[in-house]
Amino acid sequence: MTVPGLGVAARKETGADVGEIRSTMDIIMEKTRSLAPSEEEKASFRRREIEVLARGLVQKVQDKILSPEKVRDTLEDQAPDRREPLREALIRSCIERLDPGSDHAALLELLSDAAGVDLAQIESGVAESASRLEARAGARRAALLEGLRGKGISGSAVRANLEADPEWPELVEQERQALRRALERMALDR
Repeated sequence: MTVPGLGVAARKETGADVGEIRSTMDIIMEKTRSLAPSEEEKASFRRREIEVLARGLVQKVQDKILSPEKVRDTLEDQAPDRREPLREALIRSCIERLDPGSDHAALLELLSDAAGVDLAQIESGVAESASRLEARAGARRAALLEGLRGKGISGSAVRANLEADPEWPELVEQERQALRRALERMALDR
């Protein structure tokens, strides 16, 4: 079929452009054929894939989209070489989300049901962390009130505001990190 208005010279140019593009693509394909990920890169891809899967499963449990039993089934459905890495990633993902003093019943249930972690140890660790954090809060409030007294501000209506204290978030984060390290040792060393 001929296209009206398209002369022979234009068709030749079009054919040359397509041929030029094809040959460039051929060159690119030839040069990249030998580029394949190393074993280390493949292992890194697998680890990241497992971590993303674990974070997604934990989030779905927290959002009440999945039950811990379904996560356990998903874990059991994995290839044998992926089960333990996924179990460990689930544990780490749950532990990252545990905060002293917050509601963490879904995470604890997931740790117990799907990951097979001893809840008594975990609950004890969380309770100890919450207790330490409360003690730190009391000490910090006392320090804040003492600082106000030093500035001549005192009375029965004066209250220490931890939320406005620039040091408080750092203290809370230190306690969270200590809790996470302790829980990882408990949950992963079995």
